[in-house]
Amino acid sequence: MALKLDMIDSGITTEVSRPFSNTISQSAGRFYYDRAQRSSTTSMTNGHYHNMYEIYFLALGRCRYFIGNKLFEVEAGDLVLIPRGTIHKTIYLNTATDRHLLNFSASYIPPSLLTESRSLFEQTVYRPSKSLLPDIASIFGKIAAEHRKSDAYSKLLLSGYMTELFSLMLRNPSSGGAGRRTDTPIERATQYISANYQSPLTLEQVAAQVSLSPSYFSRLFKSTTGFGFKEYLTLLRLKQAQTLLIHTDLSICEIAYECGFNDSNYFSSVFREFNDISPLNYRKKKHGTSEK
Repeated sequence: MALKLDMIDSGITTEVSRPFSNTISQSAGRFYYDRAQRSSTTSMTNGHYHNMYEIYFLALGRCRYFIGNKLFEVEAGDLVLIPRGTIHKTIYLNTATDRHLLNFSASYIPPSLLTESRSLFEQTVYRPSKSLLPDIASIFGKIAAEHRKSDAYSKLLLSGYMTELFSLMLRNPSSGGAGRRTDTPIERATQYISANYQSPLTLEQVAAQVSLSPSYFSRLFKSTTGFGFKEYLTLLRLKQAQTLLIHTDLSICEIAYECGFNDSNYFSSVFREFNDISPLNYRKKKHGTSEK
């Protein structure tokens, strides 16, 4: 399916690993919008996670999404819904793409639809019918236009557009065959990593778990998920470390070892490189703020 949704605003921004450059930030919550068009030669983005909900709308092209430890095939017109705190990465195939991205705090999910909307995030890929696509495109067009204004009324209007978007998806179930790939050795490998990240895992050990040679497993892991093995393992450990920093009183050293790092100094260095802040200052900052 190759569908260009021309009714969406034509402004283009550059995609980055943390697409939070255009911002509306008020006491009632945070909201980010970004759009990127890609040539057929661009392959993949940097993997990441964040404490925001995410909705990804692919207006043109195809891509593969690695979310948590599952793989999804995404086509033009699909919406991808990602819960906050979930590791994800987009793998672009050899085709031109046009995508729209929303990151938002919980306050932008209508309270009356909060329980029902969980089913959409659990489903992950929402594939609208062809007749519904113009309505979805129209909502994203209004979000894009309003996000550029960012005045005193933007929060109210954006919340209204998000209510409209969630209501539309909940009223109209996803069409069949949306996104999910069949089980693969790499999915089994990521599930094993998720269950054993606290141990001193090696590529050779995980490859053996799925009966593949280390060299072939390494290449397949990268081409399938977009992550290098070590990159994915480190990201998973850092994600858990952030949780422990916020919700426990464990020392930095204890957290390092709890998350599979055998050297607290190395842990602090990697943590700072990824988060642009030390573990200790991250804890202080998060204890002084609340996510809405």
